[in-house]
Amino acid sequence: MNPWLSRHFGRIWLGAVAAIWVISFVWPTRTPQVGNLVRARDRWSLPSLPEQRDLGPKAQNLATSPLWGAAASTAAAAAPPPEDTRWVLAGVYQRNGEARAVVRFLAKRGERQLAVGDKIPSGEKIVEIGSDAIWVTQGKRHRRRLPLYSLAPEQP
Repeated sequence: MNPWLSRHFGRIWLGAVAAIWVISFVWPTRTPQVGNLVRARDRWSLPSLPEQRDLGPKAQNLATSPLWGAAASTAAAAAPPPEDTRWVLAGVYQRNGEARAVVRFLAKRGERQLAVGDKIPSGEKIVEIGSDAIWVTQGKRHRRRLPLYSLAPEQP
């Protein structure tokens, strides 16, 4: 190979690629002619929706059928819904120098006022009441902070 060509091969190659790239933007391309575009002449409309059927009697027949077994249907009918025992620490206050906490139950819309030493609904004992939280313990070692307005843990 020619020594000059081998020395400048990279520059020549890069120049050729750049020239092809520039030509590809400058070279005229075919544009669609407006006369070839045809407007849609047909009117369009949305298809009609299928009719809604009344499935109430069929669902009732299916739910009460012996297909599911007699024990399953009587047990499901006899079992009451579980009681909602969720609660939230709604506030803390002081009365006559004694700090108290207010616990609000979500389902019953009731409230309970608790002091240090009382048990919260989850069974833990209040060991301290602060300005924005209470500290509870379920044993001698484990101590936990419950902040205001946070949903309390589920009861075990």
